[in-house]
Amino acid sequence: MKPFLLDVRTPEEFNQGNVAGSVNIPMDDIPDNLEKIRGIRERIVIICHSGARAHVVQSFFRQNGIDNTEVLEGGVMVHGFSPKIL
Repeated sequence: MKPFLLDVRTPEEFNQGNVAGSVNIPMDDIPDNLEKIRGIRERIVIICHSGARAHVVQSFFRQNGIDNTEVLEGGVMVHGFSPKIL
């Protein structure tokens, strides 16, 4: 099963370039979308610029019982918009 690609960067960052198939929910909007995210059964790969925001979001998810997550370490800064590890 393909992972759900969650990009937590701002809409401006997302519009400048993104991983194909990713969904943009900015970090600040994550709490308002928690129930929608809770319903995702696939592995959730959290993407940001460097990995820092993704780790904050992953921690928030874990505090709220969402454990099917991983961070794209280094973000798009390291992997670009076509990460080979997905």
